[in-house]
Amino acid sequence: MAYHFHVRKNKGLSLSGIIAAITGVRPQGPWGKLVDLMFLIATVGALTISLVVTAATFTRGLSALTGLPDNFTVQAFVILLSGGIFCLSSWIGINNGLQRLSKMVGWGAFLLPLLC
Repeated sequence: MAYHFHVRKNKGLSLSGIIAAITGVRPQGPWGKLVDLMFLIATVGALTISLVVTAATFTRGLSALTGLPDNFTVQAFVILLSGGIFCLSSWIGINNGLQRLSKMVGWGAFLLPLLC
């Protein structure tokens, strides 16, 4: 999508727009909307699965390290906290927010082995 939008200067960030640019067929109407809807559902599903699996793994490790219970409440808190951090990072701005977030992750990866 980024190549389609930035390099080729095509308008729109939809999958139907990319299909139109590649094939030359204009997917207007219900077929184009169906393709975009399926792409949206697949993207949200993939992001949700990766976030939930990561939260479950993180809470299991947190439970082993600290003795906190590995239950739904802790997992929900981890998901809400990580979502809030990424929302705050996006609100601050792509350059500053993601730069701060990557520095925090780097320091956390460095300090975690020292604490354990």
